[in-house]
Amino acid sequence: MRLFVAAELSEELLEALAQTSALLRESVHGHYVAPDSFHVTLAFLGEVPESQVDAACEALEQACAGVSAIPVTLAPLGSFGRAKRATLWQGFSRGVDELAGLAGDVRECLVEAGLSFDATLFVPHVTLMRAADLSGGELPMPVMEKGLVRSVTLFSSDLSGDRPRYEALQRVWLEEESDDEYEETYAGWELSGEDAVDYPLLSAQLRALGEGERTRIPVLANASALINETLPDVSWVGFYLADGEGGLELGPFQGKVACTHIAWGKGVCGTAAEQDKTQLVPDVHAFPGHIACDSASRSEVVVPIHQDGEVCGVLDLDSTSLARFTERDATGLEMVVSALEELLPGLR
Repeated sequence: MRLFVAAELSEELLEALAQTSALLRESVHGHYVAPDSFHVTLAFLGEVPESQVDAACEALEQACAGVSAIPVTLAPLGSFGRAKRATLWQGFSRGVDELAGLAGDVRECLVEAGLSFDATLFVPHVTLMRAADLSGGELPMPVMEKGLVRSVTLFSSDLSGDRPRYEALQRVWLEEESDDEYEETYAGWELSGEDAVDYPLLSAQLRALGEGERTRIPVLANASALINETLPDVSWVGFYLADGEGGLELGPFQGKVACTHIAWGKGVCGTAAEQDKTQLVPDVHAFPGHIACDSASRSEVVVPIHQDGEVCGVLDLDSTSLARFTERDATGLEMVVSALEELLPGLR
């Protein structure tokens, strides 16, 4: 029997992965993994005699004893292999260490049971596509949802048909516990209404996008794109960065052509930088000294960004609707900026 051990994901994660897979189908050619086969492989045993299946089941029970469900957040896409024959996968920005620990425990218990497995370095991921042709350019932005790893399962796989068929031989449910750390950090962020933005998730996505980057421009460019895609009814999202000469200059953005230089203390952006305070403006025409880069703009929110204790720029969002931004948006965007500030010290 061909066996492997996998962590299984909660429904919200499976739905997000299916949405990402559908986006990829529009631009990438290859062999797609069926959504009902999404999982995180913890150990691949390969061919195992039926006489050793019970030992594998016992090893799984032992490895998962007392283990709690693992909160995870999906991250950007990654790949293994060559550009035209790659394995395309989606990783995690949260829960990586816990998944690695679980994989280590599973593998250790398999060794104690006298079972061998592929000892390739564990990288927690969900395979979305094999033999992918990635030579066509940019990949779409994946859906990055949060959820739980709730069970670990020993599967047999049958490769004789047109697609792999998996059968669960032993499933161990992990202990259900509330995610106290997450709930404490993000208390009060329950979503209400179809346009409500999950700012904790947006912050986690931004951290994941910045992981491994060495310079600030790619991080800020992706941040502006991510915010623009996430928030409804926004006409402009971008950054103004301190120019070292007492002013702000235009950085990466999404939207119409914008003002390239803003003096410190002038307009909404300059005021936010000078006062080191978030500016929530329901009607920009009522703001003294407003700089009309776009005459259609009606409301605005600007959040200062810090590095080494000093204001180094601002995050600026505009809308063509009056009073588009709320106190909740302002506080949520401050959370997003905090995530960005965590990345800045490692960027040049």
